[in-house]
Amino acid sequence: ANDQALSTAVKMKSRAAPPPIISSYAFQILLFSLTSTLLFVVFLAFSLVDTSFLSESELNGSFQQGAALVSSNVEEAKSIPFPFLPSRHQVHDFFQSSIRRGKRAFSSKSTTPYDFLEPRLEYLPPFAKIANVEALIYDTLENEHPTLAGIVGVLDRFIRDLRISNHALASQTHIQPADVRAAYYALATKHLVPLDNALKKSEYPKLRQDGSVFMSLAAFREHILADTMKSAFRYSSNPDKLYIGAVVQNCFGGEGIDACKTGMKVVDQKRNIRQMMDAPPDENGIEVFCSDPEFAKYCKAGQIRVLYMHETEAIGPATARYLASKLWGGENYYVQVDSHLQFAKGWDELYIKDLHLARAFPNAILSTYPPGFVNFRQEPPYTRGTRICNCHFSQGEGNILRVEMNGRCKENETRPTQMPFAGAGFVFAHAQLLRDVPYDPYLPWCFMGEEIAYSIRAWTTGWSIYAPRLNLVGSATVLVFMTW
Repeated sequence: ANDQALSTAVKMKSRAAPPPIISSYAFQILLFSLTSTLLFVVFLAFSLVDTSFLSESELNGSFQQGAALVSSNVEEAKSIPFPFLPSRHQVHDFFQSSIRRGKRAFSSKSTTPYDFLEPRLEYLPPFAKIANVEALIYDTLENEHPTLAGIVGVLDRFIRDLRISNHALASQTHIQPADVRAAYYALATKHLVPLDNALKKSEYPKLRQDGSVFMSLAAFREHILADTMKSAFRYSSNPDKLYIGAVVQNCFGGEGIDACKTGMKVVDQKRNIRQMMDAPPDENGIEVFCSDPEFAKYCKAGQIRVLYMHETEAIGPATARYLASKLWGGENYYVQVDSHLQFAKGWDELYIKDLHLARAFPNAILSTYPPGFVNFRQEPPYTRGTRICNCHFSQGEGNILRVEMNGRCKENETRPTQMPFAGAGFVFAHAQLLRDVPYDPYLPWCFMGEEIAYSIRAWTTGWSIYAPRLNLVGSATVLVFMTW
């Protein structure tokens, strides 16, 4: 009887009131969808409307209000048990990217393709000022519109603040190594990390596919820098496609800690007495190279990019190579070398061919320790390549891990041989390497250890290291009066 009464009541209720068109659950989903669509349309309209009449503060205020509105709506939507609902972070990132696109629309800059290399950098005189540098820096860091001039502007800021910090530390007493390191890390975090983050978000510089080569040169008071550059261009198969990014760390003269000195020179060989001596300002290898009638055309064509530093701010090869890598303009291939080298005839074309033969190409790195000038041939038959396959813990240096060569390549090898380690004195690879394995800005005063860290990072990022079959560069092995 009870079941029959309940059934009759349900039938009567169903006749009296038709079922709702949409359930409360579905209504919540529909409401969220409509809200999201409306917000998307608003942001899309924002990106198309001319808002040049608004001030920067008004724009930023509008963007912040919009972001807050989106965040509040997303928080409410989190309670909806919908299996395909995107996460809060996904929705937030989507609208943040819309905001960034809106900011670009409000900017005076165009979102159309542009020339990353303009305005052109000056290679002389040292420390030349960049016109409109503040706007270029802003576009590089905040507006997803990087230029090489804007990047160098950020690096100049970093070097300027490093110089101020070093002078301040030098004037104090009882400074510990940890204090010096902490000062550097603070400046790297302030200037270099934001630059790296901005470049990760950008598609610039556009990677070229034209056989061009970018050469990274880190030079510390190098007296044969000009000779190295002349050899690279003279023996290149395509000198018009060779671009150099040099970090010149010289003593330019001055008072106090800027006064030029030699390294430790032997003044009494019998008693083994060494001391530093006064010295004139260092010769600028860039000026020597660009003054030569045979090579001046490459400087005028914008193929020489230079970042100058006082030698007192030089803090090791790893940091110098980091800075030099930022002078890359999108060239097809990347070569990293020391600044005291000679090159063999056709070195660029031969290395490109060897690189393409590596099994892991395009994720392949050619690397080696170049031989000395005595054991190096600039004409065929070329010197056979060497492999970096050994390592050991050096007890006299605090058990630091050292890598070393282990034999030469065979004459009948048909492709490069894979090996575990890269040598920082010679690296040749597709330039995508600069994006996949960017240099670490947190390695000041690092010499031994740079190669181990780089090899590990390259390998774990999917890049394999190979020994080139030929050594097409030779290195000066004589002791110079200054060292890293």
